[in-house]
Amino acid sequence: MDFKELKTVYQTIIEISKANNINPKESIEKFFNDEYDDIVSFKKKVEDLKKEAATLNTQITNNRVTLLSQPQIGIMLQKLFQNGILENDIEDINSILVTGGLDYDSDKTIINKKILIRFS
Repeated sequence: MDFKELKTVYQTIIEISKANNINPKESIEKFFNDEYDDIVSFKKKVEDLKKEAATLNTQITNNRVTLLSQPQIGIMLQKLFQNGILENDIEDINSILVTGGLDYDSDKTIINKKILIRFS
């Protein structure tokens, strides 16, 4: 930190202390002794959370594009979600279908899906 930056930090601390009716000397001591580490760690945490949010937003956008490219599936999934079926429920249903001995033909189409539909 050069002298100009240090002077800016000093003036900022003085302004804050005056605005909050705190002794400027105590504010400076408190800043450097107690709060400096917290400020630095909070900045890092905020940066990490912003990066994570950006990554999650990118994933959401990519998943929406995938769903929009398959409109029928997207509509069906929306209806399932509206009826309270969650993602892990769909995974469980798939697991039941795979382990339940459903017969598939060479095109991976369920041969006995009529039996499955009858149960609905």
